[in-house]
Amino acid sequence: MSTVARFLRRDPAEVEPWAETCGQIRPLIEEADGAAAEVHHVEIDHAKLHYHEKTDEVYYVIAG
Repeated sequence: MSTVARFLRRDPAEVEPWAETCGQIRPLIEEADGAAAEVHHVEIDHAKLHYHEKTDEVYYVIAG
């Protein structure tokens, strides 16, 4: 039996950010990558109160 492993490495410095409700966002893993979940690098600045009707957000704080 053979096992095929798939890896995805995306450097945040190489992803162009755009302005979002919470601040600057960079998609690191997306639905288009065939992933079960999305991962975004977000620089939160003056976030506005909001909610998502069909999804939840989970934050992993890197600094601050």
